[in-house]
Amino acid sequence: MALLSDQNRLCTGRCCKATCVITTSVLAMVIGMIMVLGTSPFINYEVKKTLEVYAGSPSYKTWVEPTEPVYMSFFLFNVTNPNDVLLGEKPNVQQVGPFKYLELRPRTNITFMNNGTVKWIQPKSYIPVEDPRSPGNDTEFEVCTINFPIMFLGSMLDPVLAKLSFLPATIRDLVLELPKILDALSAEDVIICRTVREIVWGLYDPVFLRIRMACLDAGRNIMAIARDIINPLVQEAALFVANGLLSVGTLIPEGGVISLQVNGSDDGTWATFTGTKDMQLINMLDLYNNSRRVPWWKTDTCNMVNGTDGTQYHPNIKETEKLFTFSTQLCRSVYLIYNGTVELKGIDLMRFTPPPLLFDNGTHYDYLKGFCNPHCWPSGTQDISGCRGGLPLMMSSPHFLYADPVYLENVTGMSPNFE
Repeated sequence: MALLSDQNRLCTGRCCKATCVITTSVLAMVIGMIMVLGTSPFINYEVKKTLEVYAGSPSYKTWVEPTEPVYMSFFLFNVTNPNDVLLGEKPNVQQVGPFKYLELRPRTNITFMNNGTVKWIQPKSYIPVEDPRSPGNDTEFEVCTINFPIMFLGSMLDPVLAKLSFLPATIRDLVLELPKILDALSAEDVIICRTVREIVWGLYDPVFLRIRMACLDAGRNIMAIARDIINPLVQEAALFVANGLLSVGTLIPEGGVISLQVNGSDDGTWATFTGTKDMQLINMLDLYNNSRRVPWWKTDTCNMVNGTDGTQYHPNIKETEKLFTFSTQLCRSVYLIYNGTVELKGIDLMRFTPPPLLFDNGTHYDYLKGFCNPHCWPSGTQDISGCRGGLPLMMSSPHFLYADPVYLENVTGMSPNFE
């Protein structure tokens, strides 16, 4: 199953952001931005007066809360041969969708700073809306996909359980309930058929609660014992197991519902330039979560926070420019390049899209090796497990567009196409 999303914003033309989840733990993503062509000195003055952000400015109200509707549409990959997959065959997938939602995204906790920036957060909530292209209602339409919560939890528990062999039997016995739960899972548990609403917004399974309680109980008990272990190597192994179990246990919500999207959540604290001092910096990111760098990648260059939040860029954009965006879905900055001119409502627009080598693993651009965390996979995917609490998640362009052929060799039904 994979999950794509696109967003339309009338204030900036068309902006597509795609999040994609999970065929063999692979996510896919695409970003597109369109900006208006051509200006004059008079227009430049009017644009600055209109766009700069301060309390009471012409654009302030719409900057705080967009007046035009913003929509998020999800496309999922349905596994059409689940029984064959359980026998070892390649999954055959069929893209289904869109499933459309109105996205509410007001900026809150707004604080203007003395350096020409404004700090804010943006909680996002979603309301389902009808779309004539949709194959059905998200509460009724079922999709067969990999049981991603079980795969996530199993992947995180593997290294923890492997350490048990270094521990005394008295400690190993505290974890016995967990292997029993995992061993009880059948092959049929690997692929599940659930509604779109469940898969995207919250999947419940009583086994999640059993795993949660087993991890928390064993983790706390081992942590208490570890303090008194004299042998430093055994103590280190015990602490590793205890912390690993507690991490997995706290990852599962108390209600036992695991979701891909969280309604009403925000993606961090942003500090962006208002354009009052320099219009070329408008909406450019100064700080993300109070820092100019993120902690997830291997080099300072890859950890740098560059660009805007993707909703707005400076005026007078040139075709030769690279437009940088910080993507919280990718946990990194990316750039967009000019990709032709289109017309919308009689207005000429410039289209900017991600470059084909966005997910290069360093084969063509050596600096991109810094995004290999912890491993370098074949080009075309981005491992984001390091910024997702260890969850085995990867990103790619839709249908593995521009990716190494090895990915498409392991699945059928995908059709990489730029359009």
